[in-house]
Order: sequence, then structure tokens, then C-alpha cells
Amino acid sequence: MPNLKDSIKKNKKTIIILAIILFAGIFLRTYKFHDWLRFSKDQSRDARIISNAALRGDHLPYLGPNAGTTKFRLGPIYYYFSYASEKIFGVYPDKMAYPSVFFSILSIPLLYFFLKEFFNRKISLAMTALMSVSYFMIINSRFSSNPNLITFFALLYFYGLLKILNDPKGKYALFWSALAGIGIGVSIQLHTTLLITMPIMTICIFAYLFFKEKSIKSSAIWKSLLAVILFSLILNTSQIYSEIDSHGSNTKLFFKGFAKSSEKDSNLAKSVFLIASCQIQANTHIISSFQDDINCENVFRSPDPKTENQVLYYFGMAITILFSLIGYFLLWKRFRREKDAKKKNFLGLVILFNFLSFIILIPIANIIFVGYFINLFFIPLVLLGIFIEESQNKFGKIGVNIAILAVTLLIASSLVRDGFAADRYAKGLENNSKNSTLGEVELMRDYIFSSLNGYNHFYFSGHGNALTSRFFAPIEYFSKEAGIKIEGTSLDSSRDDRKIDKNAPIFYIEENSVGNNKLGQIREGHVIISSQKFSSQTILILKH
Repeated sequence: MPNLKDSIKKNKKTIIILAIILFAGIFLRTYKFHDWLRFSKDQSRDARIISNAALRGDHLPYLGPNAGTTKFRLGPIYYYFSYASEKIFGVYPDKMAYPSVFFSILSIPLLYFFLKEFFNRKISLAMTALMSVSYFMIINSRFSSNPNLITFFALLYFYGLLKILNDPKGKYALFWSALAGIGIGVSIQLHTTLLITMPIMTICIFAYLFFKEKSIKSSAIWKSLLAVILFSLILNTSQIYSEIDSHGSNTKLFFKGFAKSSEKDSNLAKSVFLIASCQIQANTHIISSFQDDINCENVFRSPDPKTENQVLYYFGMAITILFSLIGYFLLWKRFRREKDAKKKNFLGLVILFNFLSFIILIPIANIIFVGYFINLFFIPLVLLGIFIEESQNKFGKIGVNIAILAVTLLIASSLVRDGFAADRYAKGLENNSKNSTLGEVELMRDYIFSSLNGYNHFYFSGHGNALTSRFFAPIEYFSKEAGIKIEGTSLDSSRDDRKIDKNAPIFYIEENSVGNNKLGQIREGHVIISSQKFSSQTILILKH
């Protein structure tokens, strides 16, 4: 294969740099993956579904998990990926999460090839490096959840669509159509917004080819469109069957949920402001890891009352706002002035998807947060890449040095944030009312099981509903796997009038800072007979 060898030799430096970027991304996504894996209510629910199918032969659902707070259910592809992973690697919660990290890793080189359609090699590598170390991208690859697969399959869709746009009658047109079909077929099962935006976008792109590209035979465009539709439909067979069998019940729930979300806040101006402010924050958060994945209503409110910290916060927000505003201006300017048809297609694709995504978010603006913009993760990278090009074109060598400094600082910022996050996980501080890790849950499980003394039934309660519910679901998963009965209880006889098994132990969870836990003390009307301190929580054994 002389051509392949020549190509490798010619691009040896690029391959080495891309390999380093990829290995860095792999390390950051897989380090302590088992122990630090987020394992909470949603993950334990999904683990139960997958393990029942893998171990007991239960039929996998025809539909996936509920979309947000609605009763509408997405497609089941996320379950199928998890099931395949557990069949290959073994039935355990961390194995169910392998598809999230696997496709996140694959999205790194795919992003490079996608960006290379517009930017030069150096800028494409720099933007790929930023994505590889981004805290936002890493944290969303380290647990099992359907949106975490979006980065790869959305990119696959855009890359295939871009190739179709650039050469709709080319030798590999059907191949790119198949990739686009697979991308959309999976993506629309991962997030409700993509279920709306991607079909609309596909219609727009092929309508453009039909009416604007007069030199292309309509038969070639039809073949490409049909290939996209065919692959998409094949991947959505199960929910199509479910809809036919249930007379469209899930579709009715979709429109009902969409209408309900629209009714919650009819203030269009407020909705637009919330989405714009949230995307502005997401753009900077993705490339610099500045700030947290916060609710959009709090984007412009400093979380720290100290004056010096507020000044630093609002200074950072000013830079954040300028980056997005100038970035979108340059994006539109480049699109209007771009002479290269292929590069113009790239910019048009980016603008169209961002616009459609923005419009679709309006009805649910009051519930979105920065994490909703995972499907738009490549937007800030494109904006930054255009910034760098403009800087180089306008200031020459000085612009190049500014670009190198900016990218270096952004990579350093993300690595520092990654380091702080790793330190929190190592100390167990990410086990609280908002998060729980598999390693910590396993330690609690082992303590509980070893304290049962052969008894096959126990109660679980705690100080604070949020903390109790956070740990109840994952411990319940392991208990049911072991054939042990677990029940939640309020320990308040006035509210819990069920028949209580007086012989079953009560395990009571609370934050370490709540108080002393001496044996013989009374807690919630019960005597403490034993306790075990974990990283951030303590589990007490109470006597009825």
C-alpha cells in the first residue's frame, strides 16, 4: 500500500501530535474510572434494566429513558449500547458506562477531521487538544447517561452531512450518506432537542441541494437522502414498532410534554435571554473550564459574596460575553465573505445548527442549564479557531504568538480544573446530596452487608431527604442483586404506619459534620449501636 505509506510519512508529525492528544484524552477519561464513576439514581435504574436483560434474559425495552421531567421516552439505543458492553465485559455498573467513555474518546480524532474541513492542520490540532482536556467534556464521559454519547454521533452526522454538501455526486456519496444516517439515527435517541433539530436540518440541507445545486442530477441527491433516511429508520426500528403497537402513545406524550413546557413561561424575551446567557457561559466553560455547570438563571450572579471574588468573577464574565459576541459576529462575517464553497458549507452548517438549536430551546428555557449545550460543544471551538485565524491574518507573527499563548493558557486552565476535580474525587468530596460515586457506594454496601449478621432485610434512612435518596437507589441496586430486601423509612411513627420488622437493622446516613455519633446516643428516637465514617458521610446502625 504505497499511497498509505506515503501519506503516513508525509503526515508523520501530525499523527504523532494527534496521538499525544488522544492519549491525554484517554488518560483523563479513564483514570480511576471505576472508583470515581458517578452512580446515582438514574444510573442505578438503568443498571437494573440492563442487568436484568443480561443475566435473567429480560427483553430490553422498546423505548429508552424519560426525556427530562416529561413522560415522553427517547429511543432505546443507549440501553442497547450498555447491554452490548455488559455482555462483552461483564455485568457491573462501570461496564454499563463503557460506551460513554469509549465514544467520547473516539470523538477526539473525529473532531480533528471535522475541523480540518475548514481550518488548517495547526488550528485543528489546537482545538482538538482543547476538547481533549476540557473539564466539561471529560466529566460528561465519566458516567453512564444517554446525552454523553452525543459528542461522537452528532459529529458523525455533521461530518457525513458536510461531505455530502461538498460532493453530493462523488464516488463516496453513499458512504457519507450512511454515516450521516447512522449519526442522526443514534443522535435523535439521545436528546429531545436533537429529535427536532436534526430532521429539520436534514430537510434544509437536501432542499438546498435540490433547489440551488442545478448542476447535480436530482437522482444523485435522492439516493443520498434515501440512504440517510434508511439508515436512520433501521436504527429506530424498535420505537417505530412500539408506536405502531401503542397507536402512537409516545408521540402523543411528546407533544403533550412540549406543550406543557411551553406553557410554563410564555415570556419570549426572558426565554431568549436565558438561552443566550446560558450558551455564552457554555461556550467559555467548554474551552476554558471556567465556572461550573450551573443553572442558566444564575449565570450573571456571583456565587461568592466576597468583593474581591466578585470582581474576579465579573471580569471573567465580561471576557466570556465578549468572546461569544465577537465570535458570532466573525462567524457570520466569514460566512458572508467566504469564497471557497466547501468552507462556506462548513460555516453554513455550524450557523444553521446553532440557530435551530437556539429556537428549539425556547419552550424549555426555564429548566435548561449549561449541560444542555453538550450537543453544541464544537461551536466555541469553531469560534476560537476563527478568532485565531483573524488574529494571524491581521497581526502576522504577533498574532501567531498571541494565538499560541491563548491556547496554552486555555489548556492550562482546563488541566488545573481537571486537577482540582481529581483532588475532590480522591478525597471523596464528590459524595454528597448531589452526587455519589461507585467506589464510595461499594464501601457503604460492604459495611451494610457485613453488619446484617445473616439477616436478609434492612431499613435505610437518613438526615436530609436529598442525601438519603441520593444513596438509597445505588445501595438498593446492590441489595436486590444480592437478594436482600431494603426499605426506606422516615423513622417517624406518625408518618410511617407500616408494619415494621423490629428485628431488621436500620442504617442511617448523614453528613460527617452533623454531630458526634457515640454508641448509646439517641438518634431519631433510636439508639446508635454502631457507626462507620466514610469520606463525607457516616452510616449509623440504629436499634428499633
